[in-house]
Amino acid sequence: MSEAFGVSLKVLLADIPLLLLVGGFLGWILARKNFWGKSLVSLLVQLPIVLPPSV
Repeated sequence: MSEAFGVSLKVLLADIPLLLLVGGFLGWILARKNFWGKSLVSLLVQLPIVLPPSV
């Protein structure tokens, strides 16, 4: 069990900075800029929030 916890902790520590960078950049772009396909990108970002209750 401690090996599984260690692997999970390593993945967590590697994943959080990546998610903060990608999510922060994507949120900034969606809030500040207008570009072709913005509604599609916004839909893809919101899909994981909307989908779990319906599944």
